[in-house]
Amino acid sequence: MTKKVGVIGLGAMGSAMALRMVKAGYDVVGTDVRQACMDQLAANGGKPAMSARAVAESSDIIIISLASEEAFHAVTTGTDSILDAKRGGTIVVDTCTLAITDKTAARDKLETIGVTLLDCTLSGTRPRARRQSGAVRQRRCRSVRQGRRAAEDVYAIPHISW
Repeated sequence: MTKKVGVIGLGAMGSAMALRMVKAGYDVVGTDVRQACMDQLAANGGKPAMSARAVAESSDIIIISLASEEAFHAVTTGTDSILDAKRGGTIVVDTCTLAITDKTAARDKLETIGVTLLDCTLSGTRPRARRQSGAVRQRRCRSVRQGRRAAEDVYAIPHISW
């Protein structure tokens, strides 16, 4: 089980997951476009980063929790992105509810540097995420076994639905 976890998108769901992981002993680094979200992470023992690239450079597993296609593409394949970090072996767990075409395009680009993108849409609410209850639904993944292990290790959610 990895202890170096990145979270990109520290809104309602991302911050709840990040705070649970900090409490569980993970080394969590995260970023968000809102400084207040990064301040909250720091106040609770996490480490703020200035970009998705900085998160990727210091994480074995990265959780993405974003609200738009534009944000998703910016952090996965844009400037100062996960792609720019060029850190092969990283697992990116995407919890966003976006079109599969967007996810497939990013997955294909990230695979060129040895990064695995898993589509693990998370359903639930912030209170459920903070209580450690929710469901992960995986629509597509090239390595289901690896995806399941990553989700179990990172989310530590007792009830995972595949």
